[in-house]
Amino acid sequence: MNRSWSVLIALLLSIVGFPVSAQRAYTKTTVCRVLSLDGNNLPRSVEIEANVTADHMHYALLTDAECPGKGIFLDVSPSNADQSVTEFDRILWSDGPPGFGKRTLRGIFFGKLKIGGELPLNPGHKKISIALIKVERLSDRRPHEEH
Repeated sequence: MNRSWSVLIALLLSIVGFPVSAQRAYTKTTVCRVLSLDGNNLPRSVEIEANVTADHMHYALLTDAECPGKGIFLDVSPSNADQSVTEFDRILWSDGPPGFGKRTLRGIFFGKLKIGGELPLNPGHKKISIALIKVERLSDRRPHEEH
């Protein structure tokens, strides 16, 4: 009887514990909010609904119309990133840079923030980047789709 209870308790704990350990806690925020925070107060794992702007040569940024001319740099994603990040990368670099020529790319981005590196055009300012873990509700609208 003791062994049966032990097995049952172990099974219940593994079922209850699995979702908690499998899910990350993300802080829902915005590009503008992240950029306004002191580096010491940045949340580590974030969920951000944003647009994407890229130049196809040097960088890609998460941007928000509420704080134009600013953005969060996309960093290299970790090896355990969701398949949605691979699909996002394919779309991002496939057909002209988003943010130019009326192409819009928007989604909800989950990842880890980090501070580091210099901004070439703004020396002395902090560079904030995000390593994507997951992308949801990605939409890609190109000018030829508008009628």
